Amino acid sequence: MKNMTRIFMMKAKKATLISVLAIALGMSLNASLSFASTKSLSSLIAIKPTVTPLVEDELTLGENAYRSGEWDKAVQLLTQYLLNNPDSMKALVFRGKIYFYQGKTKLASADISKAIQLEAQNSDELSYHAEALTLAGYYDLAINDLQIAINEEPGNTKYYVQLGQIYVRRGDYENALAQASKLIQIDPKKADGYVYTANIYEYQKKYDLAIAALNKAAAIDPQNPTTFNNLGWIHGLSGNGDQAVKNCLKAVKLKPKTPAYLDTCGLAYFAKGNMQLSIKYYDEAIGLAPGAPMATTYCYRGRSHQKAGNKTKAIEDYKVCLKLNKNGELVQIAQDGLKLLNAK
Repeated sequence: MKNMTRIFMMKAKKATLISVLAIALGMSLNASLSFASTKSLSSLIAIKPTVTPLVEDELTLGENAYRSGEWDKAVQLLTQYLLNNPDSMKALVFRGKIYFYQGKTKLASADISKAIQLEAQNSDELSYHAEALTLAGYYDLAINDLQIAINEEPGNTKYYVQLGQIYVRRGDYENALAQASKLIQIDPKKADGYVYTANIYEYQKKYDLAIAALNKAAAIDPQNPTTFNNLGWIHGLSGNGDQAVKNCLKAVKLKPKTPAYLDTCGLAYFAKGNMQLSIKYYDEAIGLAPGAPMATTYCYRGRSHQKAGNKTKAIEDYKVCLKLNKNGELVQIAQDGLKLLNAK
């Protein structure tokens, strides 16, 4: 019955998607991603993908490179994989996502557009299809995909995380927190639900609640570096330098040479007032993640250079930040910094 329901809903969704794409394709879908306007309606018919087994090949290696911050290497591996598997939804979404965050909008739109046209064959592919729709700004259709996936695999926690991320994008924190609660209900002995709950509180700037959730996560799994990294980050944002440094160094000790953790240490030492070590950790993070568009890192390193009196380097970092990030809080920090520096 579940499969029959999914087939019916997929057909209904596909008809809706084709009509939506026919109207929206070629226009800017959000602040960062636009699609080419040359596609005809006939080219929007769903393409059945080639199902290939997942082995230790370019796809797996590309995914690992993406997660470790080696984005240029990830693109090379995924491109090689797509030469032999042109309709791999997972590879298209991963490469499109990298292009998206690198600001390569034309390349991103090509991969994301193709992924959207593919028909998901199982709940895992529905997840990637939903991610493509989310990047394109089709939140309602992405939610529909994920609800079908959850109906087929109600115990798979990644679908709830993904659904929650869409609600966060919409600013619907109540529904996002509801998804985090479901993670905890599914497996209360895992830290993931509490870590994700903290992420949502961070978006709301409710740092005390975020720290409380992360402390619960640390009690459940004291060997999880992500928990300590996030604790370091939240303490850094709230200005508690001592706790920020203590926790970020725990994360780095558990998993050395991780760009995201080194980046957090940069923020932690800024909060502690040690600009020399702050810049050192930011330098290491950038050096270990070639090709990764680390707007936050450049913005915050620029702030550390500014505080240390390194005017030229601060200006350079702020300009890179603005090139990588077109809106939001980082833009304000970089613009304010440049205005102050240029006034001197």
